[in-house]
Amino acid sequence: MLNIQSGSTEFWRAWNHLLRPVSSRVETPRVKLSRRWKVLAVAAAAVLGVGGLPTAGAASAAGASPVHIRFSTGGATPPNEMEAAIFSPELQKKGILKGYDKDYTLSILTASKGTPQTLSLLAADQIDIGTLGFSTIALGQAKHAIKGGFSVVVAQFVDAHPGYGANAYMVLKNSGISGPADLKGKVIGTNQLGSASDIVLRAWLVNHKLDPRKDVQFVESGYATQQAALNSGRVALGTFVQPFEAMEQASGKAKILFTTAEATGETAAIAVVARNNFLKEHPKAVKSFLADWVAGLQWLAKPENRTEAIAIMSRITGTPTNVLGLVYGVKGKDYYRDLKGCPSAKALQNGIDAMVKVGDLKTRVDVSKLIDASYLPYPC
Repeated sequence: MLNIQSGSTEFWRAWNHLLRPVSSRVETPRVKLSRRWKVLAVAAAAVLGVGGLPTAGAASAAGASPVHIRFSTGGATPPNEMEAAIFSPELQKKGILKGYDKDYTLSILTASKGTPQTLSLLAADQIDIGTLGFSTIALGQAKHAIKGGFSVVVAQFVDAHPGYGANAYMVLKNSGISGPADLKGKVIGTNQLGSASDIVLRAWLVNHKLDPRKDVQFVESGYATQQAALNSGRVALGTFVQPFEAMEQASGKAKILFTTAEATGETAAIAVVARNNFLKEHPKAVKSFLADWVAGLQWLAKPENRTEAIAIMSRITGTPTNVLGLVYGVKGKDYYRDLKGCPSAKALQNGIDAMVKVGDLKTRVDVSKLIDASYLPYPC
């Protein structure tokens, strides 16, 4: 499994260079790149099937097995998005992933710019399956962004499910901010305009009679950098998903101003979608992939495996095990995850309806028509 962290400007210079036609590359002045980013750019090309390298299903088309699946995250890590833990080397070695290397192989690209980047990759046929936010699901459908369409095939987590954890929007304890009125004229940190957590944030502002376009200023910053932005004073409010919320809570410097529960209610911030053309071409591989997804998710959720699961997530994220231990598997702190992988139409719809409220979507999208749970191993 290849996992490429693609947040560097130099990486994207290399990546854009590789995306050009060969003739264009010859005529264009040579881009000077460090050896490290040349290697990563070529690796990314291998993952996404550009520059003459194998694309998804190439082995299958040649009559060989397994099918190669190109997957992109939405930019988050466990215990937010779970694929890195599910398909980790640790679970592979345990034999939990029965179809891995038999029915399918997997490459994972990290979309450091959030789910809008994942949608762009799906639309360009550079990945087959990926994590989208409810916002990018709605926009992708409204704009018919993906040729042949797409389907929601497996859940990630539900934010603010009753009795479970919720994404938090935090301010410094010494900031003097105690309510929405105190944010007027302030700079607010969001991971990316138009993302799921950004829609929730702006819906909360609208609920409290603040105009997101006039009353506040937004600064885009990845989830991993929200803590530094808030603590340094660059933003007055930061957007925190797990495990970064737990890390900021542990610092003792910040407090929660509001959560998703107060903004939109129970919301499926993200879910996994697949291009319909890929589903039709490789149903067996997708079913095997999702069977392993559910098996891995269930193994990670077992109380007797909690210590090892936290250790796996700590290795992946760099978050100390004691911080993850404050969240993962702790009811009231951790997110709700359906252990059969079943997507929640209601929770996704709550987020999409919030888009209409803030003016990001003119016409309501009925997400229930996009859900296809037939590839999951258990009935929903």
